[in-house]
Amino acid sequence: MNLMSLTREHWTKVREIYLVGIANGDATFETAAPSWEEWDAAHLKFARLIVFSGIEVKGWAALSRTSARKAYEGVAEVSVYVAADCRGQGYGKALLEGLVAESENNAIWTLQASIFPENVASIALHCIGRPDFEKSGVETVLQSLMAFGALLC
Repeated sequence: MNLMSLTREHWTKVREIYLVGIANGDATFETAAPSWEEWDAAHLKFARLIVFSGIEVKGWAALSRTSARKAYEGVAEVSVYVAADCRGQGYGKALLEGLVAESENNAIWTLQASIFPENVASIALHCIGRPDFEKSGVETVLQSLMAFGALLC
């Protein structure tokens, strides 16, 4: 498996993987995949990664701002998505490690991930055996509004 920068040329496969995450109902608040232009505008220009095996994209990861405020310019939200047939094979770990390295090279000092409790693979990826990530709480207000269940932050 190899990592490389995610570009517009990868969008079709990236969007396909994202749509599976949306359909599963435990990976995102989103209910539809955006256009490339919307996705591009919502994510930082660095730390956009794909992982591939052979020539096929098997997963993607990217960072987005958590706030437009200057004081939070070093804080980013993590997104990691892996193709269904590749889960549990180290693709997510490779992507997350790539994001951490990219964030450290680009003045990001805090990474955060909002994870549904049903998404045990994502919780394991971010929390188990990773002293650099920790569970910080459960967002109960969002829990009552969510169609898919509670949110772990």
